[in-house]
Amino acid sequence: CNPDANKKIEAPAMSPSEVSANAMAAADLNKDGVLDANELAKVPSLRDGLTQLDTNNDKKISAEEIEQWLTKIKDSNVGLMSFSCTVQLNKTPLAKATITLIPEPWLGTTFKQSSGVTDANGIAALKVEGSDLPGIPCGFYRVEISLKDESGKESLPRKFNAESTLGVAVSPAGRGTSDRVFQVTK
Repeated sequence: CNPDANKKIEAPAMSPSEVSANAMAAADLNKDGVLDANELAKVPSLRDGLTQLDTNNDKKISAEEIEQWLTKIKDSNVGLMSFSCTVQLNKTPLAKATITLIPEPWLGTTFKQSSGVTDANGIAALKVEGSDLPGIPCGFYRVEISLKDESGKESLPRKFNAESTLGVAVSPAGRGTSDRVFQVTK
């Protein structure tokens, strides 16, 4: 009998208004109160969430839209979401790649990074650093994909890891969707 089996997993503590203000301060480079395509290109996690966040369909994201999305996440009381993804190199499953989801800095310090290693089919199930349970908290993440050779040298271009252009927005609304597929090239 596992005494922790019924223990509730709490979602990371956050203030939706504070996080949305921090996100805008970091990403709204022209200070016009919305994140346009050029600004979203620099924050791939928000770009990934555009269809979920953009409630007025103007192809931009406002602080209010970020706050509404985060409030829904907070109100859902979901501590961990199952999250698996597939990594493909030139459309072929990539085995032994490490995929890491790094919380955006403006989420605060209660969010931790999550990672997993792809199997022979290129599939990785992620879990939070320091946890034995599968899944990740809902939020905004920069995605890094790494494949090191026997000597420890990175074999994928920096745009997939150290200078990643990949991001993901994870929410309870994402339940039931197919696994995320990340395409990488050498």
